Amino acid sequence: MSEDLRLTDESIEQAIAGSVVYPPGGMYGPLRYREIQLVLLHSGSMEVEVDGAAYKVHPGQLLLLLPEENVYIAFDRSGKSRHRWITLSLREYEADLQHQLRAMPRTIPISEPMNRLVDLSVMQRQTDLPEYRSVANALGLAAIRLYAAESARNDALIANPVIGKVKSFIHEHYAIPLSMKEIADHANVSASHLVRLFKQAEQTTPIQYLWDYRVEHSLVLLRTTGLSVGEIAEQCGFKSRYHYSRSVKRYTGKSASEIRALHWQSR
Repeated sequence: MSEDLRLTDESIEQAIAGSVVYPPGGMYGPLRYREIQLVLLHSGSMEVEVDGAAYKVHPGQLLLLLPEENVYIAFDRSGKSRHRWITLSLREYEADLQHQLRAMPRTIPISEPMNRLVDLSVMQRQTDLPEYRSVANALGLAAIRLYAAESARNDALIANPVIGKVKSFIHEHYAIPLSMKEIADHANVSASHLVRLFKQAEQTTPIQYLWDYRVEHSLVLLRTTGLSVGEIAEQCGFKSRYHYSRSVKRYTGKSASEIRALHWQSR
């Protein structure tokens, strides 16, 4: 979903995270949900019924449960099922938020960023002091926002998996020299076919996307580190400081030195 999720810190009464292991044949519910809950299944399985609709959840999947839903879960009969969860209790469950959440997929793969976020949330619960509860709420809000972002990304990958595969490859290897052939080979398509796909989906070419990504990452380093312009150019895959400076000027209308000076002077 492309629009901002209509959920803020003020909307959340309490966010709680935890971890649990169900014995073989364990059950949960049936009950009517009052919260938003993200369930990360790490082992075993879950057969979930939500308002009469059936879902099978496998290890490595993340399940979304929403307020006002009738939920029943049957866990793996042959072994233990371990899952972690984050629950958000809301002050109000407004119609716009309901619409946004119900438009999201019921399950998505568990990503490494989500894993780390839930790690922090579970650890935070061990420090259950009043002054830390706002932090727990912020982590809960971050988790549901991440779910929304990853849902949109997964939709895009399903619609065009080659584009997603190439973008991920570029994001991981932008700092080293990459040729058009290497990028296309990674996606198992011809260079000409990949160019056509990118122009249709992104209105650019893979190589231009690579250079734009390098510039964008370099701008973050300009603003947030003390690395020299030459060091940033090297770390972001530019051929030389001169090449980097020309690229930044063309991309932003300002020199790298001007961008750094403007940002640092405003602090």
